[in-house]
Amino acid sequence: MRKALVLILITSILITGAGCCAQDTTQTAAPTKETSGDVIIISPTAPYTADSLAPAIHAISLPTVQLDTAAEDGTVIFQCTYQDPTLYLDDPQAQNTISQHLRQRTDAFLQEAQLIMAAAQKDYEGQTGWAPYLAQLSYDAVRIDPQVLSLRCTIQSYDGSAHPTQYTMSATYDLTTLVPLNFGEIMVEDWSREEMVRKLLEVLEPSAPALYEDYAQKISDMFLGGISWFPDWCLTNEGLCFLFPPYSLAPADCGIIHAQIPYAQLDGLLKENYHPQRTASNGSVYIEAYDPDRADRFRHISRLTISDQGAAFLLYPDATVSDLTLEAGKLSEAGFQAERTLFAAEPMSHGDALLILADTEQTVLRLTYRSKGQQVSTLLHYDPETDQFTFQ
Repeated sequence: MRKALVLILITSILITGAGCCAQDTTQTAAPTKETSGDVIIISPTAPYTADSLAPAIHAISLPTVQLDTAAEDGTVIFQCTYQDPTLYLDDPQAQNTISQHLRQRTDAFLQEAQLIMAAAQKDYEGQTGWAPYLAQLSYDAVRIDPQVLSLRCTIQSYDGSAHPTQYTMSATYDLTTLVPLNFGEIMVEDWSREEMVRKLLEVLEPSAPALYEDYAQKISDMFLGGISWFPDWCLTNEGLCFLFPPYSLAPADCGIIHAQIPYAQLDGLLKENYHPQRTASNGSVYIEAYDPDRADRFRHISRLTISDQGAAFLLYPDATVSDLTLEAGKLSEAGFQAERTLFAAEPMSHGDALLILADTEQTVLRLTYRSKGQQVSTLLHYDPETDQFTFQ
């Protein structure tokens, strides 16, 4: 059985007592997939009272839906996996508008997936060693704050061709204007394309041995008009990141190439309002067991359901923390290997909490957040025998 997690974002709650404080630990990275879910909105259990001192929360959860198609003999011939974003924004209009736009992207992906599934049904004739055709859509919330929501979107597909295809189609939104941004809209008027090329080549220089010999000319052509396409991009917490698909700058085995220019080097290029404004943060995240009999403490609950069984734990800060993310993954000799991002928020403050339900299969979570200018990273390992999370 697949492991399942339930994430519940609880805003503006009253919390009494303290739990276990998360400790610093090591880090690693990687993205992608798993599981399925639906959204349930539970009516407030008591009148909503906003905490005027707490910053408004901006958060996103990324449940994964997996749909397999089998032939009459039981062979899985097609696998469709996609993450279905759920937004939690303080502005209902922004939440609805952007959610609708993301839904349209998902629908377009599912239409393409239907074509691949039809090809699999046509091509499968009972062959042994059949490699399932596939369609995968995954998101990584690379930046979320009061000004910007930026999602790095990766699409992979296989339809029986010699090689799978992989590309990115990221989405960046201005949360004040509620529109998806194009590249020209984030740059200052009369920005220097030559300067952008120079900075981008500086970032790519350490990777030059793995790139095509003429990669610098290709970059120049992209920005100065020699070719007809422009690279995908997103705004992260650290800078402006360009994403180059396989074969564009290097052979396919190099995968998607990420080239990020730090914000400090974008003065005079990127509009000032798209530089991140750091939230003042000095809190620590605590964990305590969740007692459903005391649910009357919660005034507003948005619930994202992936599994309805498991042990429940509450994560909450004692004061404001920023850039909080929660990932699911596995431990190996190389350390924590992230499989997918489950949740991201900016900021989280006293009055916000995250309820986690883990099923009986062992799973490892990585919690990271920023406080007092430092990044804190903690591994949470659920032990089904003791029904407890341990810290590493």
